[in-house]
Amino acid sequence: MYYVFSFLGEFGYELLNWQGVIRKWCRLHKNHNDKIVICTRQGLESIYEFADYYIDISEIEMYKTSTADCYWSYVFVDGTGPHLPRKEWKIARSGEHIRIIKNEITEMVLDVISNEEAIQWIWSSDYTVMNGSKFGLERPGGQGGIYNIPTNQLDLNNNEYRKIQISNSVSKVQQKLDISLDEDFILCQTGYRKGYDHKSSAKINHNIIFDALNKKYPVVILDFDSGRFNDSYSKFDDKYIRYICNTFNEQSVLINKAKICVFTTEGDFRSHLYLPPMLGKHVDIIASQEVWNLPSAPWEFWNRNVFTFGGQMIPHTYENMGEILIR
Repeated sequence: MYYVFSFLGEFGYELLNWQGVIRKWCRLHKNHNDKIVICTRQGLESIYEFADYYIDISEIEMYKTSTADCYWSYVFVDGTGPHLPRKEWKIARSGEHIRIIKNEITEMVLDVISNEEAIQWIWSSDYTVMNGSKFGLERPGGQGGIYNIPTNQLDLNNNEYRKIQISNSVSKVQQKLDISLDEDFILCQTGYRKGYDHKSSAKINHNIIFDALNKKYPVVILDFDSGRFNDSYSKFDDKYIRYICNTFNEQSVLINKAKICVFTTEGDFRSHLYLPPMLGKHVDIIASQEVWNLPSAPWEFWNRNVFTFGGQMIPHTYENMGEILIR
């Protein structure tokens, strides 16, 4: 049997409650002759090291132009979009765009696997229970959360986590970086998503932070853009050493090689903050008090139950960030 797991949504949900479910299901239920096919965005091969086939769906046009949202994606309707205030958005989470993405993925899979093979399709957009393992989001208000609140609760028993291995992209990263990866440096990344600042409107003055950090070690700022419409992104000016990429492969190398990771976030507690701990690295996080108060920021819960590979989230409040700047 070929088991095809396709993820259409947000990276945070994939990292905390999708890949871990697949991992646990494979250990408990995969038979010797079964094959695992992973269909997801580019550059995540090191997260799915157990896969027999890895299919990059990043260039599917409807995937690129839809907006990731939990386990599925949505499209804007009636001419609305992130150019308007969020309260004016009109979106569709189901319908034609999901059908098109599924059809494109199906064709890509069948280019690799004969359609005469027995195939089980598991889509993140469709809540599925298989051998007791729960994939996707049970609606409304059921299984599938990633936080620590009743309406969005991470089911730790449904997952199996492991330290993510670093990709083999070291030489590629070194060629693009204006500093030796063997030199001590501080890696800085932020996260912002247009239209998603309704939870916190606080803005961070990154130059103050970077100027202070740069007195200790050279600061490398990471500009990251997945290429998908309205995904979270990180973008700075070029005052410091700058690295631009769009895949986790390169990002993981920089995180692993950095002396210190100092990540910021605006508007919400975003998924780039999960990465260093999943790679076994500490991450100093600077966020406004508004963000730390959000239900989407249960850092103590994740540190205790998910990030058990040596790396932890270390919180710093932007309004009182002297500790990180003087240590």
